[in-house]
Amino acid sequence: MLLEKVQMIATACDESEKSLVEDMVVHCGEYVSAVTTMEATARNFAGRTGEDLRNAREETDSARTIAHNAAISSIKIVNRLCARHDLPPVYEGPDERRKYGDFIFALVSEIFGGRK
Repeated sequence: MLLEKVQMIATACDESEKSLVEDMVVHCGEYVSAVTTMEATARNFAGRTGEDLRNAREETDSARTIAHNAAISSIKIVNRLCARHDLPPVYEGPDERRKYGDFIFALVSEIFGGRK
């Protein structure tokens, strides 16, 4: 359902805007990847200790935050495109980071589930 909505938005956009829609999808995937990396580091599967563990956790948390910010920004850009083209927004939830994260995961899960 989300992918159909994204496709509808991309179809309504002109050529210069289509890449913004694709960027949103890619940024969402990058955020899910960053969360996975951070969670693996937090669970310390590699057996790091001391400063090495602290540094790894800080680096992956920072990367996750950067990826989340990029995904949220892209979603907001696409929502502005939706408004410009009289379409419902791709993301209709509150302006809360956790809710954006839920939306991002749902979109990426739909992509993963529909892969060929």
